Amino acid sequence: MNQEAIKSNVFLYAFKTFLFALKLAHKLGIMPIIELLRRPEWLYRSKYPVFGEKHYLSSPKPITDDDVALANRLITAWQKADAHSNKVTGVWGDGNIPLETLLKPLREANAAELAGVLTNMFHSEFIQGMSHGRRHSKSIKSRIIVPLLIVDRLVSLAEAIGVVQTETCEQGECGLAIKNGLHALIQKVEKELDISLDFPKVGAPSGILADSRLLTMRQMEHIYAAYRINRAIALHLNENTNPVCIEIGGGYGGLALWFLKMRKMQVKSYTLIDLPWVNVLQGYFLGKLFGAEQVSLYGESEDRLIRVLPPQSIDLNELWSNKIDIVINQDSMPEMPHSVVVAYLNWIKKMSGSLFYSYQQEAGAFFQDAQQVWVRETIKQVGGFHFLSRDYSWMRRGYTEEVYRINHI
Repeated sequence: MNQEAIKSNVFLYAFKTFLFALKLAHKLGIMPIIELLRRPEWLYRSKYPVFGEKHYLSSPKPITDDDVALANRLITAWQKADAHSNKVTGVWGDGNIPLETLLKPLREANAAELAGVLTNMFHSEFIQGMSHGRRHSKSIKSRIIVPLLIVDRLVSLAEAIGVVQTETCEQGECGLAIKNGLHALIQKVEKELDISLDFPKVGAPSGILADSRLLTMRQMEHIYAAYRINRAIALHLNENTNPVCIEIGGGYGGLALWFLKMRKMQVKSYTLIDLPWVNVLQGYFLGKLFGAEQVSLYGESEDRLIRVLPPQSIDLNELWSNKIDIVINQDSMPEMPHSVVVAYLNWIKKMSGSLFYSYQQEAGAFFQDAQQVWVRETIKQVGGFHFLSRDYSWMRRGYTEEVYRINHI
């Protein structure tokens, strides 16, 4: 056997061994987390310190009288909404989320106990899927990988807004954006967006501490979406518009937080529509951040800057007397039953002239024998949406952003 053949066989054997190691890592549950990285090549090519940030767990703050007062309002709104809500199916369906810790004080109308649960909500199991929660907070792999994910997404955000060059490892260095440390990168992003990246210490969040700022895993995607939504408003509506905004879904209120901060609260209103138990998290989080007096809950007569409502509120025409400027859905419609997505889209298409911003994965995975919704295809089926743009997300592999105008003439 000649020398070239020997080299070829050695290479082939090494390559097969490498593939076997990757498959083993996948079976052990390591690869699915690494695959969340936009730039996995950092793991073997970066000359700069992409590792090393410590996972930080904040502690819940003491319960105040204001917390209990807000909890009382949340209980009243939940009871009213839950009494008239339909059984939920799909990923977020009844029985799929460990909710008992949250539901117990809601059922018993125990405001002090509910306030205690909410002050620690980011350490809970029910927050899973909205934030990285308890399941990730204590595992060894997450103490290593979650900080890396946060740095990865911070760099992606910096590239998206144009404060660093877009990394091209095939021609240049990997990890160049963090060559001078996270401090310099954070300063650039904050200056461009005119906000502080420090995540508020509400609900005992976890992440990393960098340049005295708390950065969390979902935060950068929320900031990115807020930035892109503002660009869509400037491009397709009017940069100086104080918009009327509706977000379907919304998780714990993260996108609302950064959108309102970025606009310096210059909106006519911002409404979140979500499941009654998720409304509880949103009402608490946004009430603590912007003041309970700024938030209207379901069944409350006063219309405030921020409204937190359950799905059945879309049938109450008196709530939608103002022209809606933009409807937002980030990363939730694929996880809803198809019939629910169709119902929302039929409702949205009544809002002539509005924009619809959709940020989704399109995996079409199966859950309990039902396939996840492909939002783009469902929009085509429903009709009434004028397509404006489709872009691959700067933040996350496999995610797309689309913008539509409703009933465009």
